[in-house]
Amino acid sequence: MIMLYKLGIVGSSHASAELFVPYVRDIVKPFVGLDGFSLVSGGAKGADAAAKIVATELGIPITEYFPDWKTYPNGWDAYRARNKLIADNSTEVFSLARPYKDVMCRHCRVAGKDFNHEKTGGCWTGLMKGKWKVIICKD
Repeated sequence: MIMLYKLGIVGSSHASAELFVPYVRDIVKPFVGLDGFSLVSGGAKGADAAAKIVATELGIPITEYFPDWKTYPNGWDAYRARNKLIADNSTEVFSLARPYKDVMCRHCRVAGKDFNHEKTGGCWTGLMKGKWKVIICKD
């Protein structure tokens, strides 16, 4: 029996994918080559785009969930529904965040985690999963 391990890669969309690519490579390194390993992401720019780049270059299957604007014309509801799909369909979630500049992460504060990084929807996705790892990605 093949164990399916789906790694959710989510996080900030406020930086280029190139910033996040080395971090994603480091995250997936221990899993590359394992039967049933795949990535799950949200198809956005930044961290999500980095997940797609790394998946393509390493031949890792990736499932991307996009906001469903027809069902949820309100932007926030579309993002929340998409992020819930990511959380529900991941074995583990990694949120790639940038260092604190303007708004600290309230999702991590609510969960009692270190919240000294910028707020990101990736941490909200992790909060929905129940546990997640935050990687602070420096420019």
